[in-house]
Amino acid sequence: MELIKRTQVLIVGLGPAGMTLSHLLNIFKVDNIIVDQSTQFSQVPRAHYISNRSMEIFRFCNNLDQEIYKYQQPLEFWRRITYLTHMNNNNTFGILGTKDEFGDYDVINGNYIDLDSQSRVANYDQSKLNGLLLSHLKNCMHTQIMLGTKWKGYEFISRNGSEKIISKLERIDPFFEFNIESDFVVGADGTKSQVRKAINKSFIGEKSLQKLLNINFISKDLANVCLELKCDVFDGYNERKMVPTTSMLYFILNPSLIGVMVLHNVKEGNFVIHVPLIDSKHNELDLKLFKQNFPELISQVCKKDINLNIKSIEMWNMSAQILESFIDDKTNRIVLIGDSAHRLPPSGGFGMNLGIQDSLNLAWRLARALKCTDKEYVKKMMNEYSMERVQHAKYACSNSVQNFYRSQFIPKTIGLNWEILNKVNNFIYMAEKYIPVKIVKDLRAIDNIYKFGIFRLSKLLKSPHKIERLRKHIQGCIHSREHSLSINFKGLDLAYAYNIGREDTKVSLIPPKSPFVYSPNTLVGMRIPHEYVYLRNLNKIFRISTTDIPIVFSNREPKSIILLFDKKR
Repeated sequence: MELIKRTQVLIVGLGPAGMTLSHLLNIFKVDNIIVDQSTQFSQVPRAHYISNRSMEIFRFCNNLDQEIYKYQQPLEFWRRITYLTHMNNNNTFGILGTKDEFGDYDVINGNYIDLDSQSRVANYDQSKLNGLLLSHLKNCMHTQIMLGTKWKGYEFISRNGSEKIISKLERIDPFFEFNIESDFVVGADGTKSQVRKAINKSFIGEKSLQKLLNINFISKDLANVCLELKCDVFDGYNERKMVPTTSMLYFILNPSLIGVMVLHNVKEGNFVIHVPLIDSKHNELDLKLFKQNFPELISQVCKKDINLNIKSIEMWNMSAQILESFIDDKTNRIVLIGDSAHRLPPSGGFGMNLGIQDSLNLAWRLARALKCTDKEYVKKMMNEYSMERVQHAKYACSNSVQNFYRSQFIPKTIGLNWEILNKVNNFIYMAEKYIPVKIVKDLRAIDNIYKFGIFRLSKLLKSPHKIERLRKHIQGCIHSREHSLSINFKGLDLAYAYNIGREDTKVSLIPPKSPFVYSPNTLVGMRIPHEYVYLRNLNKIFRISTTDIPIVFSNREPKSIILLFDKKR
């Protein structure tokens, strides 16, 4: 097997984290090769919420943020989260409540005004984001892309004061094997990462919070229902009025179907619904039969016939796990980012954003390490990357789990308590070790608890008085951050700081006072507050954000920049 390639950084995995890292390395003129065993991206929408900080990073990638704003759905179609029993305007109690995530912002020409960042949050699904990142990456002179190429393993070489990684790769079509020599290898190859397995890293944390069935389907009929659906609310003058409810997320609480439905694209009618499963029953589910019955279930929720086309249906295990270290302890030259280093519940939308922010933290360190001959300093930088990002991942994971439980608060009010179901399921699992399986199955505890919840919900829907009272209760929950799902976590996204103390102390994270609230601060180790500054170049004046400064001056590397903020900051 011969060496046919040489590069400074080999990136394994063509996802958002890996491609963002490749973009950033181009800014620092670092040669890199990015490989992936796939030849095309999955078209199933997955992660879709892009935070302020991630959009700021995309701004560094040749103004990729502006293209995302151009192609994403208008804010009006994804600004809300809605809880409902039916998707039908003729049903008096169909809408239990709607939460406008951008109700506190001024909106001009369809865009909300964000005073905390020059880059607004976005809603753009990962399948499309991948294509956009790749199209930009093809024009980057320091990046070489190799699709249909599988990373198989590595060998660490240390001789004459030089340290290299020899990676073994396999071209799928036409088949041949070859090696790539690099100074660093970055594993960005997802939850089933081959790079992680090769360096013997294991996840710790909650292996299974919930089992889910994910269905991606296309329905113009359902998209029209979402556009037409209204909710009656009382305005400031205590007058009832009808308002739109087109939402990013729909919590469907119906006896026929319970799940969280994501409207990815209203024009295309592209939806994904996550249906929770009971652990003891997920292996017994007949996917073929469910696929056959699913259109009827959606039609029952809408109380009208809905045409739809199922694109994919799959089981999914939701976990909350993080590695203790994101680097290989033996070489300090194999690094993990994104889902290869952390698995988070989707509640809150932290997972993809965490990976994108891993890339920024790592990119400048790699650029500096490649110019450094001091092995100990390189080791120190890589260890600091790991310590910083592990701490942020733990904080994000903790909040993601809390958000998952917040999302269950409203279903609990109608008797659908998945926590109890899983506890009983775990008890039965333990009981099976000591009690004959037939006796355990005859108990049918899980089925009875679930059916009782559905029965209670069905009775509620037949009682206008009870459901109106429930609706008022849910309205109160919706406006409580602790009792409902939210997507605005500015504190978690922008307000944390790395606490870098003495040389002998480990890096720790200084969390914000609230994960929801951002308070601008100039604390050392924290993202600099956003303010616009103006630069003159010949006869032109340019406006940039203070958060752009590290990238704007990356080639010239100024020794110091002095910024003065007023008392508001």
